[in-house]
Amino acid sequence: MFESDAVLVRVKCVEEYNQSLVVAHKFQMRHLIWAAKREISIRYREILNAIKDKLVAKGREATTDIELQEVAKNLGILEVLHSGRLMLKWKWPS
Repeated sequence: MFESDAVLVRVKCVEEYNQSLVVAHKFQMRHLIWAAKREISIRYREILNAIKDKLVAKGREATTDIELQEVAKNLGILEVLHSGRLMLKWKWPS
């Protein structure tokens, strides 16, 4: 009888140890998953910031291109006016 009790106690201890390993493994897995999600989030944020910076730069570039086109048109009009090729008809208000 005594040996069977010792064996049962030993089996119980092994089961508890295995259970503690399972709990520790689950905790470790949750921590690893959390760390991986955090790393993915950081990388994703870096990518989004890079894309945003590129879009902002492209927007500034597009705005600059539009302004440059307007300036070029205005310069063309000024050249035509200055050369005398365009005559403006002006009526004085009565």
